[in-house]
Amino acid sequence: FMLLARSRRVVVCIAVGLSLFLPILLLNRNTTTPTATTTTAPTPTPTPTTRSTNTSSTSVSTKFHDKKDRLQPAVPLVFNSAFKWVSQIHVFDVGQGSAIMIKHDEQALMIDLGPVFKSGNSVTNSVVLPNLIGHNIKSLEHVILSHLDADHRGDVELLKKHYNRRNIQVGIKQRLQNNYLQKTQIDEQVQVSNCNDLNNLPQFPQWSGVSFVLIWPDLSVWPELNKEWTKLSSNDKSCVIKVTFSRQQPEATSILLTGDITKKIEQRLIDAHYLGLIHLKSEILLSPHHGSRYSSTLPFINTVSPSAVIHSSGTHNRFGFPIADVLTRYDRYSVKQWKTATQGEITVTINYDDRRKNNAYSITSELSNTSPFWKKQNPFSFHGQIR
Repeated sequence: FMLLARSRRVVVCIAVGLSLFLPILLLNRNTTTPTATTTTAPTPTPTPTTRSTNTSSTSVSTKFHDKKDRLQPAVPLVFNSAFKWVSQIHVFDVGQGSAIMIKHDEQALMIDLGPVFKSGNSVTNSVVLPNLIGHNIKSLEHVILSHLDADHRGDVELLKKHYNRRNIQVGIKQRLQNNYLQKTQIDEQVQVSNCNDLNNLPQFPQWSGVSFVLIWPDLSVWPELNKEWTKLSSNDKSCVIKVTFSRQQPEATSILLTGDITKKIEQRLIDAHYLGLIHLKSEILLSPHHGSRYSSTLPFINTVSPSAVIHSSGTHNRFGFPIADVLTRYDRYSVKQWKTATQGEITVTINYDDRRKNNAYSITSELSNTSPFWKKQNPFSFHGQIR
């Protein structure tokens, strides 16, 4: 044996053999040895347990096996990886109108599509669709139009032609042209619902960590709307939607989308809020009716208590939205104000960190150097920006 041991090859073979077979011998010895107990009473069969570093991180279940199982891990395996996600709300720069994209992971939803003009042109074609393509949105789960005023409805047909998956939901006002309604209903792949029909209100997707609430109209809160709904103006029939981003409560970030409601509806929402029927408080508010004089009342701002407000309006629009009086009202409550008319596209980014177990949001603006023609002093020049 001593002569053979002088050979390096033999020594290496012996070392490899011991490293391979010794752990197996020890493992078999451990698995056949019964576990010591401190009580004489029969031990109940243990139930499966799960160890996790936090409530949302990936965890691996470790099951206690009986004696028939040969392998028993001494320590449960745990993947210590925190869960993070990012959601974004894009308020597109569409001039005097509204177009909002909500993006969560690879899912997207549109609320309003911007202005459509009598000539047939639309901002859906010049701004909304290029932005959707630029954000790599390959399919839209839903398109919800708060109401069908020309500055909100955009060109639904254009998106239907571009995207294969379609679920178009429309808040329709009564004076809607018949030909538009017929064209929308012809396509059987498109589900059309509207806030004008209280029995067929918009439905929302089910996204993990995101909740959608249709605050107005809600027959469970205002059953009298069955009689009053037809008497309301098209603006007051706008869908009011609250979107909340949260993996767990109470750490949440909410945005309240108000359409074109007036102070009349604002007061009804306030009353329902203080009765505990709805919850209006939100970190971010899209100003009602683009900052109209007859919306954004002081009681409404105080009830919502936003940290930031976004005014979606056009540069030098003929209505003067948002008017100076409205800006003063928000300043009174120290609300940070963002305006598409002067700052371009407004983006709200919500980050959730599972280790910190909280949400953090940021708001940024982006003003393109090649603005649409309505942003320029001279529409035939790349210079002379109004903003």
